[in-house]
Amino acid sequence: MYRIYLALFTLLTIAMMSGCVGASVTKKEVPTIISVSPSKAVAGSQNTRITVSGINVSDSTTILVNGTGRPTTFLKNGQLVSVLTIMDLAQMRTLHISIGTNTLGAAKPASITQSLDSVDFVVTPAVLKILTTSVPSAVVKAPYTVTLNAQGGIAPYTWKLTSGRLPAGLDLTASTGVISGTPTQTGQFAFSVQVAGSSSTAVGALNIKSSAAANPPAPPPVNPPKPPPPSVLKILTTSVPPAVVKAPYAVTLDAQGGIAPYTWKLTSGRLPAGLNLTASTGVISGTPTQTGQ
Repeated sequence: MYRIYLALFTLLTIAMMSGCVGASVTKKEVPTIISVSPSKAVAGSQNTRITVSGINVSDSTTILVNGTGRPTTFLKNGQLVSVLTIMDLAQMRTLHISIGTNTLGAAKPASITQSLDSVDFVVTPAVLKILTTSVPSAVVKAPYTVTLNAQGGIAPYTWKLTSGRLPAGLDLTASTGVISGTPTQTGQFAFSVQVAGSSSTAVGALNIKSSAAANPPAPPPVNPPKPPPPSVLKILTTSVPPAVVKAPYAVTLDAQGGIAPYTWKLTSGRLPAGLNLTASTGVISGTPTQTGQ
């Protein structure tokens, strides 16, 4: 009897263990990605939210970008949400978006069972545009150089003139966008330039003013000119008013030419008694006491 009970207990134990093992190996369905929205962004974009739709999606499903798990939010409508960062979108490339299931209790990305399916998220090049809107003026016979700048598209760029022309002596280098040379022509020169990347082009209008060099100041003369000779000295006063005895008298003699200061004196004849000639001023003054011519 004991052996019978032992056999039954053994069979029951084996059955129970088999049931547990069967339960433990039951696997969840692997999620499958269907779409991602949006499916592209321009290089240089800010953080971009993406919404993923799939099959067998749950709150344990994680979005992966190029195989690396990202923080994921599960929505009630069965969709998943995550964010592509500035670093993800820094340059033109294709990102592979997939989904996977976190292993219960695991915290590392290595514990994610990833679906073999993925959807491409394309980072497209930014719109190509010419940044340079004006260039400095040029001076004839003076070296000149300026670099035109562009942004976006897919480098390397190629530059060319599409209309107008540069001043004689200046050229545009196709591979660098540098305008350089020594201008030999004055005037206003309007022109258009085109920059081309591998997938797009852009055109911009510019203008260069080319002017003649300013005339340098004349050098000082080797021998400065001599001052003109003085004019002939002459006395302008040809007559004086009559005097009255015992009445104060004063008159100023005037002269012109020669080199001042002047000195006056009597050279012949005489003044009435009481009058005198001041040598430094040419003034005849005093109180005459004598009548006569």
